[in-house]
Amino acid sequence: MELKGDIILTEAAKEHFQKQAQGYAGVRLSILGGKGCGGSEYDFALVAADQVRTGDDYIDLGNGVRMFVDPTDSIKLFGTNIDLIKDKVGNTRLELTNPNELGQCGCGKSVTF
Repeated sequence: MELKGDIILTEAAKEHFQKQAQGYAGVRLSILGGKGCGGSEYDFALVAADQVRTGDDYIDLGNGVRMFVDPTDSIKLFGTNIDLIKDKVGNTRLELTNPNELGQCGCGKSVTF
């Protein structure tokens, strides 16, 4: 099922994933449990065409690239904004703003739901 508007990506984030996923079906956004002091971490992984799962939710990122999300993770990701941030010295990072988080660890790498 297409997640239209459930997860919002900026144009910079879409372009980033389009470049990263060249030659792939897309990228998978997952929530990994048992990680870090917050208990969960976000994970992005490239997905080949034969790794697309029946029942995956997805977001069409354009240029034939999709972001795949397991339906059980879609609930925790509803309303999330994903942006690619570039700082003053040229470093880039993905920033997820998820209204469903109850907290983050001190370093910001893991979250609590």
